[in-house]
Amino acid sequence: MVTAFTIGHSLTLALSVLDIIRFSSKWVEFLIPCTIFITALNNILLINKKGQSARINYYLALGFGLIHGMGFANAIRIMLAKDQSIGLGLFGFNVGLEVGQIFVVAIILVFTWVFLNILKISRRDWIFFLSSGVFALAVKMAIERLSFLI
Repeated sequence: MVTAFTIGHSLTLALSVLDIIRFSSKWVEFLIPCTIFITALNNILLINKKGQSARINYYLALGFGLIHGMGFANAIRIMLAKDQSIGLGLFGFNVGLEVGQIFVVAIILVFTWVFLNILKISRRDWIFFLSSGVFALAVKMAIERLSFLI
């Protein structure tokens, strides 16, 4: 799923940096937490359907990566010097992002292993606990960003 997210992220990041697509940063900042709470809600609703949830989450990660890629577009435009190769800059940025995501996922997997195997928390309860917390935080973030619509 991390790689699916990076593929989507890389595509829109490249299209944004090349100025092929451009979206209002206020919309992107609102949509990013929306993608997070949709994923968390999906985890909660499909908590007992392991295979189905994984397939859906893969496609969600790919699609939501498209939105998240637009979030970094302005920052990377500034970081890339006019004479710097856009392709090499994007490649380096995306490799760094992928490595960072894999590192964070590895830490989460270690904590998950500890909670499931040592502390004997049920998989269902662990998913529900994490997804509920992420859902609540993401909804709060989305609501805070709604002010641009008013």
